[in-house]
Amino acid sequence: MKKKKIIFWAPFLSNVGTKLAVINSALSLSKYSKNKIYIFNVLGEFNGLKIKNIKIINIFNVEKFLPKTKIFSKFFLYFLSFISIPILIYKINSYKFNHIVSNLVSIVPLICSPFFKKTKIILSIQGYPRFNWIRSLLWQLFYSKANLIITMSDLTKKIISNKIKKKVKIVKINNPIITNTIRKYSQVKIDKKYKKFFNKKVVICVGRLTRQKNFFTLIQSLSKNKIFNKQYNLLLLGEGEDRAKIENYILNNNLKNIILLGYKKNPFNLIRKSQVLISPSLWEDPGHSLIETTFLKVPIITSNCPSAPNELFKNKINCLKFDLKNFNQDLNKKFNLFNKLTDVKKRKLTQNAYKISKNFTLKKFYSDINLFIK
Repeated sequence: MKKKKIIFWAPFLSNVGTKLAVINSALSLSKYSKNKIYIFNVLGEFNGLKIKNIKIINIFNVEKFLPKTKIFSKFFLYFLSFISIPILIYKINSYKFNHIVSNLVSIVPLICSPFFKKTKIILSIQGYPRFNWIRSLLWQLFYSKANLIITMSDLTKKIISNKIKKKVKIVKINNPIITNTIRKYSQVKIDKKYKKFFNKKVVICVGRLTRQKNFFTLIQSLSKNKIFNKQYNLLLLGEGEDRAKIENYILNNNLKNIILLGYKKNPFNLIRKSQVLISPSLWEDPGHSLIETTFLKVPIITSNCPSAPNELFKNKINCLKFDLKNFNQDLNKKFNLFNKLTDVKKRKLTQNAYKISKNFTLKKFYSDINLFIK
């Protein structure tokens, strides 16, 4: 069988989970197939990435000069992605790619599709779709041009199926986010400056400091919980536009047991040493930190947000789940319940949750997507 050329497109400026999804997807196809794998380095987001048998194709190299959060970040992301269109068309046709897998800013390769000679477009929807009238129109005009659409959950698949009137193949394929690197990184010794935070039990949260992740509401709620204040520290790993808002709340309320550690390239050793990870998100699809935590066998308390957390996690079976509509009362109820659980019951939760991680491996991703790239 003739080798195929497959390239990934995913421009971004902030530290998003999609970066790992792209790298591992490319790694999966490179490892288990004989196809030639490439990644577009649109803005410099993949600078320094060196993986055997995966070639990087540079377009711009301006990432280090651009803002990473707020409105200007989005402006530069889309502006530069759109002005790369002539380069994108030229590269696609000159390399004669068989497939382009688009994970972010997918409108750009879709606009270019009439100029692609033989390249098929695979859209990987990296997040829960939230439609307004503009997005609905764009989906009708452009996203129906895709040859294949991949979703991370059954709910997202259903939503997109209802939005696109033209018949397009839509399949659910999980991101390949679980590798042995996670276990290896989880065993790295914790930096001495962080050890003091483990003089109490630790709650950990991982993700961008944005409205979606809902960490500000979590802090407001937990800071009024007597058990939390007496027995726990909260470590918050991530950066984002809500940082100043969260910092001010911590300062104004003298919350010494809530610590912002910023973005960490290796969060896994801190997760492994924590008693519980809490995800208060308003939406997730699928929620990489949740999946990674199941692999490390650390207990999880999650909101009942759409879509993947509701599909993957079952209350009192593989996690404790609280209701977003009754955030303060139900979160604290589940947190207090967790605090009372025996070690045996906690292990039962984590053992059941661990089974989820097996569906997010590189090999599973390859076996699923290979059906559509033969």
